[in-house]
Amino acid sequence: MKSQNLYRIIHEDIPLTLKVEARSEEIMNISNIRLFDSLHIAIAESADVDVLLTTDDKFEKMASNLDLKLRVMNPLKFVLEMM
Repeated sequence: MKSQNLYRIIHEDIPLTLKVEARSEEIMNISNIRLFDSLHIAIAESADVDVLLTTDDKFEKMASNLDLKLRVMNPLKFVLEMM
């Protein structure tokens, strides 16, 4: 069942590379997303993450307008989708 995936614990260190920094800069240049959130997206993309969870509705909405390699969504929406 999909919900069982929620219980897996995965730990991975993702390095802050020049490529990640460049992607973060690109995200900031094409949106109103600021540095901290753009770094979250860039790092998550570099780790091939499918979904980046946030409770920041403004961030979620801004990210939804971008062509990203992942989805930025509210944890509650994510859980409901997984069921």
